[in-house]
Amino acid sequence: MSIVPPEKQSIKISLIGIVTQFGINLTLGFGTLVLFSFLRPRNVIVYSPKQFAPEDKQPPKIEENKLWGWVKPVLEANEKSLVNEIGLDAVMFIRFIKLCQNILLCLLVFGACVIMPINIFGTYRDNNYDMPSKDNPLQILSVSYLEQVS
Repeated sequence: MSIVPPEKQSIKISLIGIVTQFGINLTLGFGTLVLFSFLRPRNVIVYSPKQFAPEDKQPPKIEENKLWGWVKPVLEANEKSLVNEIGLDAVMFIRFIKLCQNILLCLLVFGACVIMPINIFGTYRDNNYDMPSKDNPLQILSVSYLEQVS
């Protein structure tokens, strides 16, 4: 429940706001990746592989001096070797994350190809096949221009 009464709330979708949020999230994500790549070679104790494990249980060697040296071994690792090196629980967690990623991508395609055209058509139809407003192109995707059925 909102503290501000509904008549005083200003609901406005703006393209600048969406692009700003996308830029902030992209910057934070890339900054975190760069920070990890910078800190990993300098904190050997924290990011070191299993040193006391047998040879067959150790993860692939990572080049310590390179900033992005950890990317290639991560991308080349297969599930069979990962089960032996990090355990079945960790591999199942990685599989679950991949499943969530694939579901998100499927829903993104479904929303962009099915839901958005239906919403755009409904907005056009309710406005007698005319664009609602030229000042904000995202308003065509909003429900604020749909007529209320009583």
